[in-house]
Amino acid sequence: MLWGLLISAALAGEAYRSPEAIATLLSSPSPSGRVVSFWATWCGPCIAELPELQAFAAQSDAELLLVNTNYPHERTVRPFLQQHGLSGQAVVRLYAPEPPAGLDAAVPGWPGTLPFTVVVSPDGTQQQILAGAVEAVQLNVALGALR
Repeated sequence: MLWGLLISAALAGEAYRSPEAIATLLSSPSPSGRVVSFWATWCGPCIAELPELQAFAAQSDAELLLVNTNYPHERTVRPFLQQHGLSGQAVVRLYAPEPPAGLDAAVPGWPGTLPFTVVVSPDGTQQQILAGAVEAVQLNVALGALR
């Protein structure tokens, strides 16, 4: 239920979520597992990994969620998504006046740098936090180990 509401809001436009809501999402069950990528529009490695995330989404039955960590007042996210062909992808924005503090609350133990990706097992257990840009094959291996 939570995931369905989140995806509906995420696909409808810029959906903001509190750090607590992101933490809840990261511990929610999912039929095939979940990959949650934390990124920003100003982050070069984040932009470089987008084709890999798109390739992963096209070949996997796991859920993919992109969590944008730009400051809430920045209006660059929607044009960025359109420019990079991500308009149909589930994207939410972390709502935190100071994104690093919001990430501390949402993902204890996050690597302190972007991008990073959280791999969540079907039962809602966080299995891995991957620092840096990821490749589709890396995500498939991480999820495959959970099944």
